[in-house]
Amino acid sequence: MRTNKRFPKNFESQFIDETELIMLMLQNNPEERPDTKFLLKSNLIPSRMEDDLLKEAMNIITKPNTAIFSDLMEKLFSIQPDISYDYQLVRKME
Repeated sequence: MRTNKRFPKNFESQFIDETELIMLMLQNNPEERPDTKFLLKSNLIPSRMEDDLLKEAMNIITKPNTAIFSDLMEKLFSIQPDISYDYQLVRKME
């Protein structure tokens, strides 16, 4: 049982949302802890981190002078089209 919930000095005042999230997740009763659905709907988890990671990944893979760019282009243009899939799409559109 977690009875001593102390944060480092100034943590609670500097990281208000993080403090709330940690306190929720440290509830003694598991039934009182947030589930993923709640967390995704709340503003407690920063979505910016995912956005920043995506931007960084896009930045890396779009620079022509990197090895990853060459590998990506090779893989993208080596994919053979699925003619049967294309045919099915055209048939559905008719």
